[in-house]
Amino acid sequence: MSMSTYKLIRAKVAFVAHLLPIILGFSTLQAAPINFDFVFEDEPGTGFFDPTFGQQAQETLTTAGDIWGRFLPQSFPGETITVAAQFVDTPPVGIPDTFGGLGGPIVLSRDFPNSVPDTLYPGALVNHLAREDAFPVGDPFTPTGAEISITFNSQKDYFFGTNGTPGANQLDFLSLALHEIGHGLGFISELSSDGSFIHGGPSIYDRFVVDEFGTPITAMTDAERLAAVTDFLGLFWSGEHGVAALDGTRPGLAAADGVFVPAVSIGHFSEGFFLPLGLGLNDILMLSGGSEEIWVMHTPDRLTLGVLEDIGWNIATPVPEPASWSLFAVGLIGLGLLQWRRGRGKLGSVFLDQWGGKSLERIPVKI
Repeated sequence: MSMSTYKLIRAKVAFVAHLLPIILGFSTLQAAPINFDFVFEDEPGTGFFDPTFGQQAQETLTTAGDIWGRFLPQSFPGETITVAAQFVDTPPVGIPDTFGGLGGPIVLSRDFPNSVPDTLYPGALVNHLAREDAFPVGDPFTPTGAEISITFNSQKDYFFGTNGTPGANQLDFLSLALHEIGHGLGFISELSSDGSFIHGGPSIYDRFVVDEFGTPITAMTDAERLAAVTDFLGLFWSGEHGVAALDGTRPGLAAADGVFVPAVSIGHFSEGFFLPLGLGLNDILMLSGGSEEIWVMHTPDRLTLGVLEDIGWNIATPVPEPASWSLFAVGLIGLGLLQWRRGRGKLGSVFLDQWGGKSLERIPVKI
């Protein structure tokens, strides 16, 4: 082996040895997923503590939290969303007996760091944007530290498995749990049945709701909002990411048919909008056949994630499969070796030229 050939091989090995750790480092750029913790508020022997189904219900609800966490990266170390959950025999006032589950934030807040002024945010999103736990255990508004509350109807027949095969008359508990957690994350409107905002102002979700002409409901009078929400065409989502999920079409919201229904209108996608357009019923925040039914779906879809990104959540992108990393590594190595040959062995300058003189961590990465 000639000295020149030996130097060539040695240079190539050195280049690969320096490059591989950086390639592998890509897998760590994804922020850690948000943790979900659950507080079960049933009496001993009932609901989540029922000796027959309670343990399985707890495990399935925990699975729902794990699924959501995969799409929601932490904005600060240890970020946790605590969910208070229970079963009840009778629904809250104004809610039909046929309900399967109810979910929403326990506390709302406004005018905190990184928020839109005069806008109400759900507690979990407050923490995420403020980058701190604003509602710790012992807080007067959330004594258990929970930001989200979910109530399930104990009179319903639930399927507690996770393989998506409920019986003919069963509700898929995992799908329902994912749906209700979604409300707690921010699928919630402050609009009341008289057209006013319940707490004197809009939620961050309301900021993106418009009528058929694109007029924001926040720019309307109470009477105009009530007319818009009960209009045949109903209301629509105008946020950039939610619209992009439908390739530029504003998603229709469940607020049409001439009736305003608390806990149903606006805060869901409209079956009546999606079906006629041939878009199908494929969204985890869509109703099906009435407020008591939820489709079997075990992962948040593009539309739901787009809405959450619009209101302020960071959304995680899937981590590439190992095979993808291998192809990426081979491509980078090949490109680097080509540059090395062109640069006559000046490896140090080649690498800096390739990345514009920037370290890998400073390259913009969308999560």
